[in-house]
Amino acid sequence: MKNINEMTNKGLYDLAKATLSTMYFNCVIGMNEIQKECWKMYRNLENDPRILTWHKIAALRLAADINDKKFSMFQNGPAFMQLRELHEELDELRKQALGDGYISDKFESRSLNYRDLE
Repeated sequence: MKNINEMTNKGLYDLAKATLSTMYFNCVIGMNEIQKECWKMYRNLENDPRILTWHKIAALRLAADINDKKFSMFQNGPAFMQLRELHEELDELRKQALGDGYISDKFESRSLNYRDLE
C-alpha cells in the first residue's frame, strides 16, 4: 500500500508540475474576466435600476481583491517557476548520482511542496 501511495503522490506531483504554467495562465485570464464584469457593474452603462450603490461598492472591493491576488501571483509566480526548474535539475542530479553509484539507494528525496513557501 505504501508503494501505491508513493506512486500516486508522484503521479499527482508530476501532473501538477506539468500543468503549473497552464493553471497560472488560466487563473490570470479568469481574474481578468471577473474584473471586467466588476467594472461593468460599477459603471452601470445601461443604467440598470437594480444595481444599487452597495452593488457598486462590492464590485470595487472585488476588483481590489483581484488586483491584490494578481500582484501576489505575479510576484510569486516566477519564483515558483524557478523552484520547479531547480527541483527538476536536482532530480536529474540525483538520478545521475544513483546511476553512477555515488549515493546509496536508501537516499530519500523530499518532494517540493509549494505550501512550504508560504
